[in-house]
Amino acid sequence: MRRLLSAIGLAAALTFATGCSTTPPEFGSFVSVPAEGWAYGDTLSVEPQMTDSANCGRLSLAVRHTDAYAYRNLWLEVTTPLADTVQVDTVNVELADRFGKWYGTGVGVSFCVSDTLPGYYCLPRGSRIGVR
Repeated sequence: MRRLLSAIGLAAALTFATGCSTTPPEFGSFVSVPAEGWAYGDTLSVEPQMTDSANCGRLSLAVRHTDAYAYRNLWLEVTTPLADTVQVDTVNVELADRFGKWYGTGVGVSFCVSDTLPGYYCLPRGSRIGVR
């Protein structure tokens, strides 16, 4: 499985945007999968660079992959810190339809699919968002 995810050319991105706003996201970052692969127990971590002590808004997740990925979806766990606890959301990222046509945009064999996670988050400064 570690080698399979390495062949994806996968990158996960988390975007933190203020809710109901027409302004661009407050924070965005791509995290690349290590060359040796990405196993289930490995966590990709993102630390939003926020200027306020707490920012509230929606989280978006984007996955970039190549056509070497052999499945039509990818299940991820997104871990976000809350006041005194941690919230874990399981997200099913649909990458292709049942006939194998890739969703998203891209050039050549590279595709990017994004979706907004359910819920509204207030993240304190220094928070780390994990994806595994």
